[in-house]
Amino acid sequence: MDTLNRDCLSQIFLNLDFIERVRLEHVCRMFYYVLHQQSTFCDNVKLDISQFLINTSTDYYQQDSLSFLPTVVGVIERCGRYVQQLSFGQRWLRISQPIIDCIADNCNRLRFVDLGAVILSADLSPLLERIAPQLQEFSLEETSWVNIQCAEKVQNYFKDMKRLRKLNVRSAMFKLTKLAELPSTVRSIEIGGAHSFPSEVLIKFLQEHADLEEFRASPAPMLDEDIITAIGSLENLRHLALGHSFNTDLQFDQLSNLTKLETLRLNDVFGLSEMSLRLILSRAQNLQQISLTNCKNILDYTALGCCGHLHSLEIRNTTQLGNEDLFTLCTYGNLKRLTITNCFNVSTRGVNIALMRCQLKELTINKCGLVTDEMMYTLASTQRELETISIQECASITRWEQARLFTSEQKLAVY
Repeated sequence: MDTLNRDCLSQIFLNLDFIERVRLEHVCRMFYYVLHQQSTFCDNVKLDISQFLINTSTDYYQQDSLSFLPTVVGVIERCGRYVQQLSFGQRWLRISQPIIDCIADNCNRLRFVDLGAVILSADLSPLLERIAPQLQEFSLEETSWVNIQCAEKVQNYFKDMKRLRKLNVRSAMFKLTKLAELPSTVRSIEIGGAHSFPSEVLIKFLQEHADLEEFRASPAPMLDEDIITAIGSLENLRHLALGHSFNTDLQFDQLSNLTKLETLRLNDVFGLSEMSLRLILSRAQNLQQISLTNCKNILDYTALGCCGHLHSLEIRNTTQLGNEDLFTLCTYGNLKRLTITNCFNVSTRGVNIALMRCQLKELTINKCGLVTDEMMYTLASTQRELETISIQECASITRWEQARLFTSEQKLAVY
């Protein structure tokens, strides 16, 4: 061991797990010295702090753990210089000011920061002052704040995020009044469930970010015809999610301008009619995923036949979806994922059409009383690629023998 210099030891230690390296610090002085050179941890470009913590059902939130702070600080001090992607695992850990200060002092290469589903008892200003200009992805999804005044400071740094491409502020506890100050580099944004803010701010943001590729607002903080028009002008938009719009007079025809759409998710959008849906789907020739939940003003779903490249279809809570609505769609043979929930007029015949014409990977049928045991026989005789099947509250399905037989032949998860 004496013949190995420190550079050799450093390269050897790089082949060990992070925790094993920390344990080796106690072996001898040389190990301690080498392991406290940050180059020994240069392979830790991605860091998920939650992986280094012991969680139990009794102290899941870590509030009373005396080892929590020194553990987190110890990890960051060792490898922070090389970390570009940081996360706390979305496990509702309480993040205090010393932890944020430690990140600010040690992690000067951060590009991707995920502070989603944590309890922030801290001011992010010291961190954002240093990393805002280099951030590419930033998530505050469902983040809980102990001090709302600290939350309000976040948007003061929007104008400094010159390289930001993806922002997630779902359920933001602060009003996004400075949303329009975000740079034009932003390509993806999630604002679902955020506190309501002036519609003029959102319209200005949409007008100044013409290259936006992903826009998610379900539930939408606000939605009116001017906002829909602004969304419809986003020529490069590929992913759209809107929800909780209960105005039945609202028109959605402007969304037909989104010809590059690949994913469309609409939940509780009461103003969407079957005519608007047909107009949207007929022009979005690249659509691969559609999810429509509780859209009460859609009186028929024949427009689904316009989607020749659709891979995933999810329809929930409607009496208007019928067997014939699935026929044309399934003739293309491209469907891989089918979810039908609480659709009383879909029967065995409709599901069998999908099973006979498409090789599904995932099938979910819930609360469909007209789907019977016959579907199980069709499933067993036609499907070769199915990986997951979920059937719940379908009163007419009484026998699962075929599914069990099918499971024994393939790696199929049955729920």
